[in-house]
Amino acid sequence: SRKPGAESRKPGAESRKPRTESREPRAENPEPQILDRQALSERMGKSEALCEHFVIMFMDIMPGQLENLNAALAHHSAEGAFREAHTIKGMCANISANRLREVARETEMALEEPEWEKARSLVAKLEEAFEEFVRFCKH
Repeated sequence: SRKPGAESRKPGAESRKPRTESREPRAENPEPQILDRQALSERMGKSEALCEHFVIMFMDIMPGQLENLNAALAHHSAEGAFREAHTIKGMCANISANRLREVARETEMALEEPEWEKARSLVAKLEEAFEEFVRFCKH
């Protein structure tokens, strides 16, 4: 006698485990936007002038922040480097520079241990992402 809900199987058929993953290829998480203009606009009360002001101010301040981060790394100051990475992450979040924010978050995490080589590599990636941001905003 069969239990209720039991599947009938052909003699000799192997049992199958239920499929736990989709047959469709998994979509990779899309790379974060360089600048989420809509989110920034909403944060700034839809004022284009204010958006432009804060983006320009960010582009003026960021090189100094990167310099401070590199100096803290050179001195193996985990606390100082972590603080700079955290500050950069916050600045990026404030203006919706999402790609930069994500790299700054990864840098901050590497500095919690600290993993010096990984952090240096991520800072180089952060500098490249900032250059990309500047190019994006100027065209």
